[in-house]
Amino acid sequence: MLRRLSRLALFLALACGSGEPQPASIAMRPALRAVQGCPAVEKAIQDAAVAQMRHQLEAQIIWRRRWGGGPVAMGGPAGAGPATSTPAGPPSAWTTTNVQTPGVDEPDFVKNDGTHIFVLSGRKLFAATSWPPAQLALGPSLSIEGYPTEMFLDDKGRIAVVSLVPPADGPSLGMGMCPVGMGGLCGSYGATTTKVTLVDAAQLQVVAELYLPGFVAHARRIGPQVYLVLNDVPRWPAEVKWWVSADWQDEAAWERAIRQLEDANEAVIRAAPLDQWLPPAQRRLAGGETVSVAYDCSQFRASDAPERLGFLTIATIDLDHPDSPPARTTLISDYASLVYASTGSLYVASSHWWWWEEPEQVDWTYLHRFDIGHPGGVLYLASGGLAGHPLNPFSFDESGGYLRVAVNTSRSHRVSVGAPAPHDELRLELSNAVRVLATSGEEIKVVGELNDLSPGEWVQSSRFIGARGFVVTFKRIDPLFALDLSDPKNPRKAGVLEVPGFSTYLQPIDDSHLLAIGVDLPDIPDWRQRSLQLSVFDVSDISAPKRTAQAKIGSAWAYSDALWDHHAFNWFGKMNLLAVPFYDWDPSLDTGSGPYWNSFSSDLRVFEVSPSSITFKGALSMKDLYLTSTGGTWSWSWSPWIRRSVMASDSAGAAYVYAISDAGIRVAPAAQLSAPLATATFPPQR
Repeated sequence: MLRRLSRLALFLALACGSGEPQPASIAMRPALRAVQGCPAVEKAIQDAAVAQMRHQLEAQIIWRRRWGGGPVAMGGPAGAGPATSTPAGPPSAWTTTNVQTPGVDEPDFVKNDGTHIFVLSGRKLFAATSWPPAQLALGPSLSIEGYPTEMFLDDKGRIAVVSLVPPADGPSLGMGMCPVGMGGLCGSYGATTTKVTLVDAAQLQVVAELYLPGFVAHARRIGPQVYLVLNDVPRWPAEVKWWVSADWQDEAAWERAIRQLEDANEAVIRAAPLDQWLPPAQRRLAGGETVSVAYDCSQFRASDAPERLGFLTIATIDLDHPDSPPARTTLISDYASLVYASTGSLYVASSHWWWWEEPEQVDWTYLHRFDIGHPGGVLYLASGGLAGHPLNPFSFDESGGYLRVAVNTSRSHRVSVGAPAPHDELRLELSNAVRVLATSGEEIKVVGELNDLSPGEWVQSSRFIGARGFVVTFKRIDPLFALDLSDPKNPRKAGVLEVPGFSTYLQPIDDSHLLAIGVDLPDIPDWRQRSLQLSVFDVSDISAPKRTAQAKIGSAWAYSDALWDHHAFNWFGKMNLLAVPFYDWDPSLDTGSGPYWNSFSSDLRVFEVSPSSITFKGALSMKDLYLTSTGGTWSWSWSPWIRRSVMASDSAGAAYVYAISDAGIRVAPAAQLSAPLATATFPPQR
């Protein structure tokens, strides 16, 4: 029977028990307990650090006993074109960032409000007037400190830019051989600071600047509230070591040295004060002065599940009050692997930590639910768990008090392989499932599930729409499973469609049809027949889903950001138009008589889509726009890939397409993409 123990108690059971210890059991009823007061927070962090340090050094002993051989350095703490008529008045409709949940905005490096397009490129925020299309022109730009990655734009013309900057605290870096199973970083490597720059979009002027420890793993915006989910690594004291210099060949002496090191490390950890583990946030005032913003020690919670030590902070920034410090809730817990947000709840997912590999281990995901959508930060509601690992945020959907989750599952088992000297080897048994969890009350618990939709296959995409769910798995063919979720406690597989290849993203285009992008893989075993593909699926009858249209795109070398990033998938439902970035290499174009790059193509592909057809409208190229870099005594130029697009229409029903790369923005009529109206080129950056 699985038991729930604290991480420290688990270690004591490990150290004092007889025989080889067992990895941590899954916490079947996890919770986040409140930790009140700075002394209690300091002790909770030290307890978690000691437990993790001892587990990882013990893992070296387990590894040596099983496999022998020399020591291995392993991962450390996780750390202008033709003339055209000018549209009268403002655009009648336009596309914005493609988001999962209506009312919940997601960050991206391109934002627009119908008449202006904002782009993060290099270390600058560029603003362009985009309407009327023929008057597309670059406006002012703003240098952003650090490395800007994404931003929000609200309907009041306020921008929140997220960038990464070096740690303001300059932490000491614990060095040494990295402990077992901790990723690829040692000590405090991986420590960084996130800067949030609040900008007035109309003037492109900075309103406020905020520095937060950690890096943004996920972010959402609901109205004026911006929610940043930050992962921060522990700042291990420099004196903590992760290896010993004892004789590897003398097993008893080597194990004694490991245990002595554990005791020495614990003394160092217990002496490390709170401010070493958690540097303060900072705010830059209007006069340029930087002031510290300490953590609120009444807003900490600790996970009772076996997870690696880390600091997961949910920071709430109120755009209506840019001078106010953010509200922060911090978990002494593992990092957020995924986040899903509805208009009222934020779910944070993290993975069970097994310490080391053993047979019969399963992927297990812990979920923590927070109440959001109001000023004052987030409020912890409940926790729970489920077997399996979600693929991405589209694996989740909240509806009617239930959370539906599509997961990949794996279970390890030991097999004997090899001849004439057989040896044991751990192998994974892969499958998939859909689980329904009740979210009311103090516990999130599974109340219904569909296991093994397609055994041995991996979930590639999923989408939940009301009482229906759609999941695509893949091994050699693409089964699209249609699910009836009308009874949360008894979800059922209603229908299945098998077609070659797989879909990586599903977009509803009406109540009865899904538009999908993916990869076509014919039955014949020739990878050169691969191509990208678009598909339309009729799901009006979920007992018999069918594909009603297909379009193959490009060669076996073709790729699109829209395959795995839904922000690059631009569906303009009002005009039935789809735009996706496209890259390809066609070796047949390399005749040897011209430069090799003539064999490459990069453009924006536009399609007209109906429930029964997909029609290629043309491509908008920006191959003539170059960026140039200089290094030493030589320089080089390249044409950046198109990565995003915007579409808009006028009152007469004409549509316009904007292609966006790191070099600039170009616009053309959807009816004549080969005849651009205007181009706005970003100036060079140092």
